[in-house]
Amino acid sequence: MNTLLDYTTTVCATRGALAGKGRAVSCATKQAMLDDEKRRKAFVLTALGAVGKVTRDTPSFQCEDVLLADTATAERGIAYRLPCSKVKDLQRGMYDGTVSVEEAWSQAASALKEVTLTSTTQSRKQSAPPAPSMDKETRFQLAVAGAKSLKEAMRNPDSFKLVKVITLDDGTSCYEYRAQNGFGGMDVGRAVVTPKGRISISDSDGFASTWNKSCANKSGEDNTWTVGYAAGLHGIFGD
Repeated sequence: MNTLLDYTTTVCATRGALAGKGRAVSCATKQAMLDDEKRRKAFVLTALGAVGKVTRDTPSFQCEDVLLADTATAERGIAYRLPCSKVKDLQRGMYDGTVSVEEAWSQAASALKEVTLTSTTQSRKQSAPPAPSMDKETRFQLAVAGAKSLKEAMRNPDSFKLVKVITLDDGTSCYEYRAQNGFGGMDVGRAVVTPKGRISISDSDGFASTWNKSCANKSGEDNTWTVGYAAGLHGIFGD
């Protein structure tokens, strides 16, 4: 990203290969504006000025398209495309007075084309670098430290029973355990320890998202017995 410009609620920036074609200026807003004609008009006209500032600040940038998106269209995986040549023509016309604001809007509206961003999103996901791996001994020691900390975090540490420990290549440890709740019964819980040693347990805020992102459907090494033994929990595994 070369330039960032905030015009009220509109942010425009130069980006490469957006929507799978050439180079573009992407204009986005957090407000839902493109599904309403009056609000779309305001958004497009604001973007015309913002695009001009972006391209002037980055003279080497070869603009081919302008992409417009808001929260609603982004959720649907679409944007609206304007040829950059049309944008520049309208900018020049408004600047020298040969094109009125209403004429600029009319020409821009007729040139707007809906495009899908699905392929762009998928390509970004596919090209994302894999998480760095961690050596086995370091992973193991992190898992042991996590098990000890997890036990101490329980309401009744003596009731803690380690059920399963899975360690992943990036150093994440995924735990299943049992522990006594405030009513004297035994609860089944899960926990995640990140490569940086941060612990997240079942009853913490946002845990479901953390588990799904870090542990769900992930393959790793089952170190339940060895981690439990090294953590001093040998003999108290769940049935």
